[in-house]
Parts: sequence; C-alpha cells; structure tokens
Amino acid sequence: EARFRDLVEHLPAAVTLNAIDGSDAVFYASPRVEAMFGDAPADLLADPGLWAARVHPDDRARLRAEVERTALTGEPFRLEYRRATRDGREVWVRDEGVLVRDRAGRPRHRLSVILDVTDRKRAESGLAAERDQRDDFAGVVFDRRSGAGQHGAHAVVLDHGARRVLADVLHGGEQ
Repeated sequence: EARFRDLVEHLPAAVTLNAIDGSDAVFYASPRVEAMFGDAPADLLADPGLWAARVHPDDRARLRAEVERTALTGEPFRLEYRRATRDGREVWVRDEGVLVRDRAGRPRHRLSVILDVTDRKRAESGLAAERDQRDDFAGVVFDRRSGAGQHGAHAVVLDHGARRVLADVLHGGEQ
C-alpha cells in the first residue's frame, strides 16, 4: 500500500476515488488536487458537493450524464470539462476513470485520473480564432469590368463587412 500511495501522490495528475451512487462523494483525493485546484484533499472528503459545485455550470449536465453512463454500462469514464479553482480561476481538465469492483464484481467506486489541459485548450481556442479571422479575410472579389478569372482581373481581399458593402454597390442592392 505504501508503494501505491507513493506512486499516486507523485503523479503529475490528480487521482480521486468517487462515489457512483449520485452523491458526488469523494473517498480519496491525491495531494495533486490542491496544487491543481487549491482545494485540500480533506476539504473534498468533508464536503461531498464541493467538486461538483466548482464544475462550470455549462458542463455540469455533461458531467452528470457521463457519471451515470459509466455507472450503468461499466465502460470507462472520459470527459473534458471546466472547473473553478479555489481562487476563481477556470481550469480545463481531462477526467478519465474506471469503475473499481469488489471481489464479487459489483462496482464500488470510480477511480479517476485528472489532468490539467488548460494550456492545450487555450492553444486550440487561439488556433480556432486565427482560422476564423483568416476565413473572414479570405473573401476574394474580382473587378466586374475585367471579368472574373480573365487576364488582368484584380483581386482584393476583404473582410466580411466590406464584402457585403461592395456586393451591395456592385449589385445595386440586389441579393
């Protein structure tokens, strides 16, 4: 048991044992929980609703559905969601878990490994914003007098708003 505890307590991830009865109780939380979220493991054990209360309101239904799905099917638990830290920062987590069963095969609780994926989510969001911005500016309009695609056509890159104004001018407000 001591070797297992050393392993769990030195992982670069939080580890929790959670109830599967819908109570949101936490039976064990590794010390990494405090480093990631500011909540002492003892606080999570003492307050069964603390973990769920810090989950972003827009993610709570997905979290509840995944907990229920895992409890019903016995399949692994996998979900990315937002959680507030004790000081109010928002952290994205990847929560992966499995049901732990007793000797008779009955599910006892869920063992979760929780990683902070905030940096990855920010990078993904930044890439999506750049892609959207690029798409907004990628509208190419050809000079109607020289003919689209013909020799001597002039291409202009315009944002979405400018394309609408130019289209109104070129088409006399017809669209």
